[in-house]
Order: sequence, then C-alpha cells, then structure tokens
Amino acid sequence: MVRFTLPGKSSLTIEIPVKRIKSDNKNTELMLFTNGTTFRMPLEVIVNQTLGKEFRMENANGTVELLKGKILVEMSVRDTTDAGPTARRPPWKTDSVELFFDPAPFLIPENHSQFHPAKPEAFRLFVTPRDRQKLSGMGAVDPATCKLEVTQDEAGYSFRLEIPVKKCRALGFCVKINDAQGESVRETVLGDIPGPPHRYCCNFGIVKIQAD
Repeated sequence: MVRFTLPGKSSLTIEIPVKRIKSDNKNTELMLFTNGTTFRMPLEVIVNQTLGKEFRMENANGTVELLKGKILVEMSVRDTTDAGPTARRPPWKTDSVELFFDPAPFLIPENHSQFHPAKPEAFRLFVTPRDRQKLSGMGAVDPATCKLEVTQDEAGYSFRLEIPVKKCRALGFCVKINDAQGESVRETVLGDIPGPPHRYCCNFGIVKIQAD
C-alpha cells in the first residue's frame, strides 16, 4: 500500500515497483481509497525487454548501439522480391524498414501514453532501399542529419545508419520490416508488440548506453 496526500488542483507522479507472481487469472487493477470511497481501475502491466547489441528477426539480423551523441543501427534484411520505387505509396506499403526510437522511454505522457507520435522526443525513420531517396522520417529527428549507407544483393539488402541524438541514458527501440509482394505486404516486428508499433511504444525494447 502507498499512502500520499494530494492538494487540490495539483498532480503527482508515483512510481510503484511491481513484482510478477503466479497468475490467478484475474485482471490487474489499481484500488484507490479516498475519503472513505474505493475506486477500482484496470491496469496493464508491461515488462520491457532489455536489448543487447545484437538482435534477430525472422527475416533479418542487426545491431543497435546507443553511444555518446549518436545511435548506430546496422541491419541485413532477407528480401528477394524487389517492390521497385515507392512512388506514391506510403513507405510502409513497399520494401522498407521502419525504425522507432524513444529517447525518453521511462517518461509516460499523461494522455495517449502508448501512442509513439504523442511523445515530443520520439521519432520514426524509414529506410526504403529501392528508392533514390532512401531515408525519410517523422518526429524529432531530421533525416537530413543522419548518415545512411545501403547495399543490395541477390539475398536482399543491408544498411548502416548513424543518427545524432542528444544525451540520453536509455532508448526505447523497435523495428518493423515491410516486404511488399504484389498487392500484399508481409510485416515482421521485433519483440512482443500486440499491434502496430506506433500505437504501443511502452512495449518497445530498451537499449542502454554503451561506451563509445
């Protein structure tokens, strides 16, 4: 039990450590006692996975490093079907890698806490290897400030991406690979994400800073 006093017209952030125990098949909930009244609110408990330098996916392998002043991502993607230039398609509807970054993974917005674009520090980059312009993005980082190298071969493509970033001790990170095959797109996501990554940023893996 946690006791606290909250003055009127004010807010308070409370961190409560949670230990996972054997499930009794009941939903997790928060019980709030105030002025003799009990309020019950459902809770979703999320356990983030700490990512090492290397990661593997069904159709790719890669590395991610949080260094002093930059993020370094290298990936090799197995994709033998060339979808051609993106043209008027959105980048997630062609051959691409979507990279999701959250430089403040432990700060939770008051509203839309799981929505990646709702966090002002967050950003999303798209690597589209079949295009002349191979990097685009949205959010807090301008793709023009990044350094991207892409190579292609019969098995697919590889890239090395260097991203400038302000000082941070941990990074929320997720990857979504899109493999366009005719009218359909095969999607592969890194980690245990229950839906589209941009809607579940609290489920991202955590990358810790490394020595440069």
